[in-house]
Amino acid sequence: MIVEEVLFSKKECDKIIEIHKVNSQKWKSNDREYKSFSIILSEETEWIFSKMKTFFEKESGLKIETIKNEVHFHVFESNDWFGIHNDARDNRLFSLGVLLNDDFEGGEFNLYHQGKEIVLEKKVGNTYIFDVAISHEVKPVLKGIRYSLIWFIQNNHVKVKSNKFL
Repeated sequence: MIVEEVLFSKKECDKIIEIHKVNSQKWKSNDREYKSFSIILSEETEWIFSKMKTFFEKESGLKIETIKNEVHFHVFESNDWFGIHNDARDNRLFSLGVLLNDDFEGGEFNLYHQGKEIVLEKKVGNTYIFDVAISHEVKPVLKGIRYSLIWFIQNNHVKVKSNKFL
């Protein structure tokens, strides 16, 4: 499953960018280089989580029973990147991301699925959901700063309704 839709307005994205200015952690290894922050569920940030939860439930047909109270805020500056990988660990089922700005060069978000390369649209507020088993990458940022969110939906967060026995 790969879904993409502009969900957040530019004004909302700018507000999220302002919220992030706490708890910096710089990632640098063989397969990545970027900064990561945590945005924790609070009265101030509840609207972000609510909007993402509603989008996920509408697009996936699954109900989130327990909300994950942390979203990752990523900052990719010039020459920062994240190599091809997947997010299949820690009981994750889906990745839900949001691109918060488009005033940078490079930094394309590419997914590799069933032999195809899919380049997500570089639009402010573009929100996407994909299965954690799908390989993806963020290409090097050539100019400017790329801001994005990533929220992992884990198997203990969703409830699948079924009346069948396995």
